Amino acid sequence: NEQPILGGKVLVFSPAGPLKPNSSYRLRLQGPVRDLAGNPMAESEIEVRFSTLDTRAPKIAALRLPKGLTPVSGKRVPLTVELAASEYLARVELYRNGQWIQTLEKPPFEQEVYLDPALGTEITLAAVAGDRNGNRSPQKLLPLKVQANRPPRVRIVAPREGEISVGQTISLELAAEDDIGIRRLAYTVDGGK
Repeated sequence: NEQPILGGKVLVFSPAGPLKPNSSYRLRLQGPVRDLAGNPMAESEIEVRFSTLDTRAPKIAALRLPKGLTPVSGKRVPLTVELAASEYLARVELYRNGQWIQTLEKPPFEQEVYLDPALGTEITLAAVAGDRNGNRSPQKLLPLKVQANRPPRVRIVAPREGEISVGQTISLELAAEDDIGIRRLAYTVDGGK
């Protein structure tokens, strides 16, 4: 439009064609621009950069557990969501067997997930990334073969087998390990007598 509107106070610029979505543009106005009285603007040039509506969904590059970690029933495992690019995201939603479990609002997108024994030996973890414009990624799936929780293993390290004299002070040393963790370790000597 070449003529000012609203009483000569506003100039409207229209693009020659439709603006494309997911694009960046630069608008540059070069002077001298003068008002109706002939006064020039102070700046010799004005430049504005803007982007059109983002319609592209964010991409999840990887959904993973730490390398070498064996998923065990009843255990909490650290889950990491890696994005394909450094995109401005609003959130990452996490799912376990199709059920929402957590929404992460900011990076790093990491969360411990409980491998509930009631869910059996095959559990599928999933993530969906969403951006500020409401675009949502497809679900990224991580199927897990969950190992059964094994019983703990306990052994006496000291004293070693052999004779102990009456009145001798001994030091008892136990070693215990489990695939999830030891909550409590107790002992009795000679039936608790």
